[in-house]
Amino acid sequence: MTLDVYELALDLVRQNQLALWDAQIIACGKLKGCTRVLSEDFQHRGVISGVTSLDPFAADFDPAEAM
Repeated sequence: MTLDVYELALDLVRQNQLALWDAQIIACGKLKGCTRVLSEDFQHRGVISGVTSLDPFAADFDPAEAM
């Protein structure tokens, strides 16, 4: 955990009504330049702050999307 991650996560909590733990996942991805994260905790193919979440357990999940 870095201060940058925590500060961005707090912004995401305020802007998107996310739980802090979920916001930290998105914040870490965004700050490391990721455009996609794999998680069952978010809406499949939902976009938060430019990061697309993919649910690997969704019926229509395509592993190629994660690359």
